[in-house]
Amino acid sequence: QSKSQLAQLFSSVFVEYDLDDDQLLTYDEFRKCVRAENLGLSETEIDALTAKADPEKTCFISYSNFVPVFAEIMYLNQVRELLREEAIALMLQRGQLGELSAHLQNVFQSYDDGGGR
Repeated sequence: QSKSQLAQLFSSVFVEYDLDDDQLLTYDEFRKCVRAENLGLSETEIDALTAKADPEKTCFISYSNFVPVFAEIMYLNQVRELLREEAIALMLQRGQLGELSAHLQNVFQSYDDGGGR
């Protein structure tokens, strides 16, 4: 992606989560944004990213502080996806797709609330 495309993406994400349109993200707004990336981060990891995005400890995150942290989040997401693809390719090579299928079924069942959701 070009720099202008990234700038547009970051801006649109920031605006989407800036629910009160004050050009600052509250911690809650930022945390919702991080969770939406579905990285599987723990609350401690999300707390660390939140602190990193608010180095002045104002309890608000400006756009200029948001950008580098969100770039890091996007990078982590890309790395996670690459690792997932590599793991699947390796399992296919080794004929272990059945093990992957069983593992994924277990994961889905652990998140299933009983109603198939």
